[in-house]
Amino acid sequence: MAAKELPLRRRHLRAFGCWAHLALGVALLGIRCSSLLFAVDLAKSAAASQAPGDRVLSRQPRDGGKMRRRSPEGPAVSVKNQGRLRDLEQLAANSLEAKMAAEDILKQPELLTRIKESQSFITAFGRLQLWQEALSLLEAKRAGTRSRGDVVLTNAAMIACSQAGEWETVLALLFGALAPDMISYNLAMSASCNAREWQRVLLLLDDMNAAKRRWDFSTYNTTITACAQGRQWERGVSTLSNMLQVDLQPTWVLYNLGIILAGEGSLWRTAMGYLEDMWARVVVPDALTYSSVISVCEKAGQWQEAVQLVRSMRKKGLPVREQTLLSAVRACQQAGKAAFAEETFPEFALDVQ
Repeated sequence: MAAKELPLRRRHLRAFGCWAHLALGVALLGIRCSSLLFAVDLAKSAAASQAPGDRVLSRQPRDGGKMRRRSPEGPAVSVKNQGRLRDLEQLAANSLEAKMAAEDILKQPELLTRIKESQSFITAFGRLQLWQEALSLLEAKRAGTRSRGDVVLTNAAMIACSQAGEWETVLALLFGALAPDMISYNLAMSASCNAREWQRVLLLLDDMNAAKRRWDFSTYNTTITACAQGRQWERGVSTLSNMLQVDLQPTWVLYNLGIILAGEGSLWRTAMGYLEDMWARVVVPDALTYSSVISVCEKAGQWQEAVQLVRSMRKKGLPVREQTLLSAVRACQQAGKAAFAEETFPEFALDVQ
């Protein structure tokens, strides 16, 4: 069968297919870099803050019964301050009542004698969108000699400012910290990424590496997202590959961003590898994932892989959109296999009147 030029409607679909693939990347990037990780980071920060006097110690006595031994300095948060924290939880964010309650606490910062207490109130201010009050409490507790708990309180204030979208203030807190830790860098990178300051994210990552801070899931997540924002495909693909090598589990979003980045460099084998790894790690790919990989194969001129992926989609019961089929057809046509494409995809064999 002679090869035929795609009709006008098909050419429109081709343009739409390219637009749809780009839209997928934009939609994926619309997901905040690490907004869901704030609670995790805060929990880690809280754990790191527990000096010996903050901990509740437990031990197993010889008779097998359970016995708890509390710090001689008392609980991490006093009973009175626990009540004040509960009162704050009942207030609406950024309300007049919340501001007044915060002002009362700021008038007597000396009542917060433990690291955990100060951290808890800074965190509470953050939930109430009172980031300026959180900064005031941080500065009040920093007065005089700055303790080894400085980074814990700084991280709590960074979270409070991040929740309010004050990414530049988050950076200032990072640079003003005595010894920023992994969480500090992650929070600053996440805030910058959410502000779409991808270049700043990568600079902070360089600083983090220079400080010899280890990476965790949040570090990889933010770095890959920033690379996708800036279309830094080489660094993005390298970061995702490193993440897999250290056996951290990428999310569906990260895999799809990795596939899009691989497409920027026509790395069809890498994209195919990510797809296979998703199945191996039970991160189930969907029709959008397959469509992205097929688009990468088309760009790289791999028509056989594109056709096989369409067949795999049908076998797995995934919906195959017209623009996905069209991407496979174009891959065949570019390889001089137009007749094969019309035979394999008969829905494209006839011109639309």
